[in-house]
Parts: sequence; structure tokens; C-alpha cells
Amino acid sequence: MSFNREPRRMRLPINLGRNRLSCTLSPPQVPPAPRRQRPYRPAEMRRAISLRLSLTPPPRQVPPPPRQFRSFHVIDPPRRSPLPSPLPSCPRRAHPGAREITSLSSVEASKRAAAYAAVDAHFSNAPGYVGIGSGSTVFYVVDRIRQLSVGRTSNTGFVPTGHQSRELLRNAGLRMVRLEDVPGMISVAFDGADEVDGWLNCVKGGGGCLLLEKLVAIRSKVFIVVADQTKLSHALLTSYRHGIPLEVFPSAVPYVLSELRSLGSTDPRVRDGAPAKLGPCVTDNGNFIVDAPFPPLATSGAVVELAESLKGIVGVVEHGIFWRGDRRPEKAFFGGAGGVVRMEARPE
Repeated sequence: MSFNREPRRMRLPINLGRNRLSCTLSPPQVPPAPRRQRPYRPAEMRRAISLRLSLTPPPRQVPPPPRQFRSFHVIDPPRRSPLPSPLPSCPRRAHPGAREITSLSSVEASKRAAAYAAVDAHFSNAPGYVGIGSGSTVFYVVDRIRQLSVGRTSNTGFVPTGHQSRELLRNAGLRMVRLEDVPGMISVAFDGADEVDGWLNCVKGGGGCLLLEKLVAIRSKVFIVVADQTKLSHALLTSYRHGIPLEVFPSAVPYVLSELRSLGSTDPRVRDGAPAKLGPCVTDNGNFIVDAPFPPLATSGAVVELAESLKGIVGVVEHGIFWRGDRRPEKAFFGGAGGVVRMEARPE
């Protein structure tokens, strides 16, 4: 029964003789029962809050302002991709990192002039095998060979001395041959150098490929060195102060360092591979490179004496001195401001 509606009233007459009275009977006013209070339920409140949050529309996403770019020019690539910049197997101290050969510094222009002159003078019509060394100058040697006619290079096998020369030959589209697959002698080998003296003794190995470089040089009928004029000095270890590179078995490093100090090396140390890699520089053969500084070798006899002493240390696979006992070049081409200088070994 609901008490919300208006209660019915009843009028009853009452007879009191002459007077007539009437009264109205109304039902008692019963207040409505209070609503039952639901107990507090935290779980239901959490669900209600999460429901309200899920129904709330996400804030309007304002797009970021457009980025401002500087103007630049797009250069159309050439039809024939240029050769990559020379990347040595181990980090070198100085590297030009030049990809384009159209605008060159004076040093790079000297390297290119020397490389072009060496190839023009010693690349025959159709040589059987050609050795390609390592170094920044070899980049221009391969570039010059790439410009020759297909008839002069199609039947030629090119023998690389490391990862850098392999990449250069691959990008140039020249056929590569491993050294162990060469049946006879290599016709001519082109290589760079870190320093050359008047007798054409060389210091090589700044890129960490000295063992295979020397093997290719020994197997070649003609060995040509190409460099800029800054690499020419009156005595080895005069301008190249980093020392003689040596390829050493990893387990023999402590003994080799001790022997180098006894020979007069001031501060022999294992070459670090940074920033390309953490730890020591590892050659393609899995060995370490040790750089051993020595005083300048003023005479050819001093070069011979040091080369033989380094070769006699147990644990040394090979050293970076190219001398008459192993293989030094017959000719060297040096590029400079005055042009290209062609040198032959002077008598001892």
C-alpha cells in the first residue's frame, strides 16, 4: 500500500437533535518509510569510476608543428656507381675518406696522379694476373684500371691483399683470384706504402694487411709502389713515427714485446682496434698487430739488420719492412705539386 497518494476523507453526519453536526474522518498520516541505505562497497565504486573514465572521451590530439628543414640539393648519381672510399682492415691513423675524385685536396690529387702514371706505365695489354695491395693510394689504382677498355681487363685475374682491395675490385666489376689459385707468377703488383727511403726500402702494414701484401709482392715479377711525396724520406722511421708493424700470434704477444724492448724499441704495444671495435686489432689471419717504434734507420745496413732481427723473434709471423732480403719494389711513383716523380732504387 502506497501512502504517496492523497488520503480519502469521509464525512459522517451526527444527529444531536436540533443541531446537526458533521465530522470528517481522515486516515492517520503515516510518514513514508525511509529508503534502505546500501552498504559501502569499494569494488563497486572502483568499477563505477573505471566505467566513467572509460566513457570519458580522450583529449584532443594537437598535431605537432611542421619541422623546418634547410634547403639542400639532390645530386643525380652517375650511371656507374663510384668506387667506395678505401676502408682498411684495421683502423689507420690517417685516412682521407674521400668518395668523390672530382674535387680533391692537393695530397689526394698527388695520389691520383701517381696512381694513374703507374698504371699507364706498367699495366700491359692483357696481363695474366695483377696484384692489388692496400692503402689509400690503391683506390686510385683500381679507378684507373676500371677506366681501361674491357679487352685489356676481361682476361685478367686480380689478386687482392685484404678486405679493402676485395671491396674495391668487387665494386669495379673486376675478376678476383685468390693467391693460392695463381698457378705461376703475378705479372705486376701495385701497392701503397707508409714510408719509402732512397733505396726503396718500405715500411708497410698501417692497414694490418702486411703478411698477404708481402706474399703478393714476392710472387710478382714487377712490384710497384705508389704514394704521394710526403711518404718519401731519407731514412725509414723519420716521418712515420708509429713504428714497425708486426703480425704476432696472440699467445706470443708478451714474449714478443719483451724481445722488442731488448732490441731497442722504445714503446712497443698492441694496436688498439678503436673506434671500429673494442680490444686489439685483429688481422684477416686472426693475429694481433704490434707497433714497435725504433730510432730512424739511416743506412741500408741498419734496415737489413733490424729486419733480420725481427724475423728471428719466435711468435712474429711477419714484419712490415720490405727490404732487399724479402721484396722491395723495383720502381716507385710519387705524386707532388711539381708532378709525378718516378724513382728506382739507388745503389747501396
